[in-house]
Amino acid sequence: MALLYGGIMRHGGNLNRTPLPSEQKSNAQSLRGLRLLLADDNELNRLVAKELLMDEGIVVDEASDGQQAVDLIEAAADNTYAIVLMDMMMPKLDGLSATRRLRRSPRFDKLPIIAMTANASKEDVMKCMEAGMNAHVAKPIELEILLKTLAEHRLCSEATTLEEAQTQADNTAMVGSASPASHPASHPASYPASNTLDPKSLEHLRTIVTPERFNSLVDMLIADIQQRGELFQSLAPQGEPKQFRQHAHDLIGSAGHVGLNQLRDLGKAMTQAAKDDDVQTARRLAAEIHRATGEAIQELQKRFKSQ
Repeated sequence: MALLYGGIMRHGGNLNRTPLPSEQKSNAQSLRGLRLLLADDNELNRLVAKELLMDEGIVVDEASDGQQAVDLIEAAADNTYAIVLMDMMMPKLDGLSATRRLRRSPRFDKLPIIAMTANASKEDVMKCMEAGMNAHVAKPIELEILLKTLAEHRLCSEATTLEEAQTQADNTAMVGSASPASHPASHPASYPASNTLDPKSLEHLRTIVTPERFNSLVDMLIADIQQRGELFQSLAPQGEPKQFRQHAHDLIGSAGHVGLNQLRDLGKAMTQAAKDDDVQTARRLAAEIHRATGEAIQELQKRFKSQ
């Protein structure tokens, strides 16, 4: 959620670097007043993303699943939404199916649809392009990278070709495999990070919302993490790969967006184990995730609830 401020994984162009300050300012200015639809089944992800995007002057509508996203877009007047941010894995109708349905209508053949998802493998990127999406931004994402992608596709909404998608998928895989040291700005000295929590994203969020709003979001985050820990604990004895993969996808996004790096990395390991159909490793990781959620909650309470 949110989103923002985690490892960089970007798709949708050939620029794999942090934008210069002048570019960041230009991107933000060009997006003021833009109206987009954010489709994500995780309420906390939507809330944090919405706060950050609204702080840039962007108008954000929300959908909690793919079917609701399609219904809102079809019911709206033409050109209501300048862009759609679409998660891949959602209930009722997933992001790929929702995109295919929209592309069947001439009304929406030019509507920019950007995947914003924790599914960031080369295969996942290609699936998004084949479904008709214009770009892919991996969670957890950096705000500046997201703004640049939004600016690019607001100005040029032509669909990416599959040949371009192949090249961009290769770039995404390459960037995603970079070590944390390749992004030194992700851990500035003013926000000391632990293995459990890099507080930068939450510290930034605290500067743009009221104290009451921020405390409510932290409470919601703690409750969300606790619920996920209990879920993985229940799955540890006899869970199956399909269950693990869905819940790991959700964990990568929500934990990564708020700097819970240990949980994010465990979610990525769980995703790989599920893909490999390695049930024993997945069950072991489920127990490890349950333990790590306890550490995450303690760290959140110490840094943001004791002040």
